[in-house]
Amino acid sequence: MNKWLEERRDILIKELVEGYFECKSLFTRILKDYEDNGTIQFSMIDLWVGTEMKKGFLWNLKDASHNLFRIQGSNLDLVEYIFDWTVGSIFHEVMKLKEDTYQLEAYRPDEEKIKELGNDEGIQLIMEEYNIIIGNAQKNLKSEVDSIQYLFSKSDSILKCLLPRYATNGLLLRFLMKNYYRIQELLDAESLSAIFKAMYGEEWDKAFIVAAKSYLDGGWYDEAKEVLEMGIHYFPHSQEMEDILVKLQVGGMSKS
Repeated sequence: MNKWLEERRDILIKELVEGYFECKSLFTRILKDYEDNGTIQFSMIDLWVGTEMKKGFLWNLKDASHNLFRIQGSNLDLVEYIFDWTVGSIFHEVMKLKEDTYQLEAYRPDEEKIKELGNDEGIQLIMEEYNIIIGNAQKNLKSEVDSIQYLFSKSDSILKCLLPRYATNGLLLRFLMKNYYRIQELLDAESLSAIFKAMYGEEWDKAFIVAAKSYLDGGWYDEAKEVLEMGIHYFPHSQEMEDILVKLQVGGMSKS
């Protein structure tokens, strides 16, 4: 890995995980619309993936993952490889979904308008062929949505294996704690605590301690206090968190 990436690895890992959950959040909205209405708005897919000239959230996630995990000479392990492969697969499925969504939105024949223009038999035959094409695009839509949903479920699982590699990354832990409840909604109920257990063991109060110490190192005392109070809610007998919190309160430390 080149020196620039190595020096910024903690920041880049945090941004990668943040980008992943942003993409998962957007997909959750798109999936709900599809399940409720049977359609997908092209504008939502375009916002999600973007273009080569104006990259969206998913395009940026794919690039960030490739930059971190495909750099020649980096000590890539199997879990990082699989995560990167899965993100890349999601990206390519979404590119297919984008094409089919555009076709359905922009080129679906308006049958009422065609009827007004006449009842020519040749035109009707062409319309039947067009309807078959549109029907295939609609089937592709379902297949692609199902595939993306499956790939996200796999990448959620891979996170449980990936994140323990970054257990000392305070910036990452700060992000996870700050967005704790939002991430809980994006993952199934026990997934985030399972990730923390994989990172720190059964007593995962260490997650709150790493985040709090990172805030303290940056002089963000109020944020550190908030994380510690949250951690004590889950681990009321954590002596280390209690000790740090007492020092904060006795010392009267606050962000100026």
